[in-house]
Amino acid sequence: MASSATLLTSERALADESPEYGEDFLDGFSERLGMNGGTMLFRDAAVTSSKSPPPVLADADFRLHGGGSFVGGVIGFLWVTKGFRFSLDESFYGPSGAALVHNPLGGVGVSGSKAYGFEASLGVGKQFYFEGFFPYVEVHGGLSLVALQVSVDVPGLGSVGQNDYKSARFLLAPRVGIVVPLARALYLDTSAGFAALGHQGVMVQSMLGFFVFNPSRW
Repeated sequence: MASSATLLTSERALADESPEYGEDFLDGFSERLGMNGGTMLFRDAAVTSSKSPPPVLADADFRLHGGGSFVGGVIGFLWVTKGFRFSLDESFYGPSGAALVHNPLGGVGVSGSKAYGFEASLGVGKQFYFEGFFPYVEVHGGLSLVALQVSVDVPGLGSVGQNDYKSARFLLAPRVGIVVPLARALYLDTSAGFAALGHQGVMVQSMLGFFVFNPSRW
């Protein structure tokens, strides 16, 4: 009888030490850091300069066109309450592969370099609970920005100057994802989406999240 009581006590102690990730695991405020990557999809995106361009570029009408790819880093914040997700993400990335198209420039050549991208978005979504995991759907809206440096090349002289250009667009992107708990205050958030508006096409993102405030932990 004593041995049975000891065994029952040990089983209860083991159960108390085992992590339990219930439906309220993500409730609260958390910070996330990670990486993202995917395809770029430029739909004749207008490129403008905040400075006065050289006269030879005044009527260039620069545009970014075609596909490409990107890899970058992302930082974000997430608030979850009653199964609803509210997020803020900021992403910095390096785009490649797109073509810089323009009007004829009378024999003067141009080339783009030092390109980088930035996105800031607010997300609203709904998460679900299934066997300790949290699949979800979200919609993100915000600002998408791609910047680059355009060099002017004159035959026989080479590069004779540079000017900074940027392309800014509104961002609208639905996403699906899943959160995998790793510890009582740590989780992995992986998602994929497609930008209906913006510069990106297909995007895959993976972020490590840690809780800043979670009412179920205190």
